[in-house]
Amino acid sequence: MDILKDGELPQTVGEEYLLNFIREISPYTEDAASPALEHSLADGVPILSEETKNLLGTLLQMHHPRRILEIGTAYGFSAVYMSQFLAEGGSIDTLERNPVMIREARIHLAPFEERIHLHEGAAQDIIPELPGPYDFVLIDAGMGQYAVFWEEIQEKLTDHAVIFCDNVLHGGLVAMDRYEIPRRQRTIHQRMRDFLTEVLADSNYQSALLPIGDGVLIAVRKMKGGKDNAHES
Repeated sequence: MDILKDGELPQTVGEEYLLNFIREISPYTEDAASPALEHSLADGVPILSEETKNLLGTLLQMHHPRRILEIGTAYGFSAVYMSQFLAEGGSIDTLERNPVMIREARIHLAPFEERIHLHEGAAQDIIPELPGPYDFVLIDAGMGQYAVFWEEIQEKLTDHAVIFCDNVLHGGLVAMDRYEIPRRQRTIHQRMRDFLTEVLADSNYQSALLPIGDGVLIAVRKMKGGKDNAHES
């Protein structure tokens, strides 16, 4: 494999013809997150891929969480999208540190202020102050900090909490040898590899790493006491 030039990323972690087929046969559904979606696309702000969004929505439909924690608000697209799947009386705490993102997110989140609460600042500073517990977490922020976010949320989770991490394959770079990628990407490359290895080996979670979008890691917390698979006779 050729060494990538500085700033160059693989375009996708899936075959383009398969992605096109999936998108062609998937019906379009208008939802409450559409204004944030259009604004994000217009400004070139990264958002969940269509396949990742559909997977996230399917999990949320199954789970109907009461409390969601989102790390990485951006323009508010995913927060608004997830709010449609909340259990009655449920809420979302979403965290963002970028002032530009915060300014735009306020616009899109304003109609949903009873369900979605925007917290401004670094996740490491905010998470310890949040009451929790959360039964669903979306991590979609600085890739080099995923391991830090993971540690911070552990005391804020319910049994069987679902943690959904996006962009974990980093445009395919994670699967490449460190000497095949640009030097400035190597720290994130190593940190993400270490994070994935740690989570997938964690016996407290049932986890799956999927080549969807830019890579998705789903981890479901096991019930304390190891009774997840027990059945009453």
